[in-house]
This record gives sequence, C-alpha cells and structure tokens, in this order.
Amino acid sequence: MKKVKKSQEEEKEIINKVESFSKFKKARMARISGNFMKGGFQLSQNKVKAVLDNIEVLKKFANGEFDKEIDELQDDEILEL
Repeated sequence: MKKVKKSQEEEKEIINKVESFSKFKKARMARISGNFMKGGFQLSQNKVKAVLDNIEVLKKFANGEFDKEIDELQDDEILEL
C-alpha cells in the first residue's frame, strides 16, 4: 500500500457563506454553510456582534500570529491579551 495525493479534479472547493437566517428561542441566528461538521453551523446575532467588535485580534489569531504561544500552553493555562 502506498500514499498518493488526490488529483485536483477530485478536490471540491467549498465556499463558506451565509446560507439563511432563523430564530431560535427568541435569538436571531445566521446559518453559515461550509466544510464543517453537518455542513455548517448556526451563529447568533450577539456572537456576530462580538466577533465584529474583535475582528482585528481574531484576524491575527486566524493568520497564526498566536500559534507559537498557544502551542506552548499546558492544558490548564490560558494566554491573556
């Protein structure tokens, strides 16, 4: 048995996008589709606001700027900003 790379024809490009809006227990929700478990996830309006308020720090996190420091943490430690 040997490992081989999949051809690019077999790989699907999945684009994350806002698929719909709904209401759950009086909270306004957005459904984002993509390559996640169950094909997407729900996000409340309040959580979206919190993300937008912290977008610059979250961009740094997503781009790996904190990876080294986070990887050095033990299970019961946190990295405070």
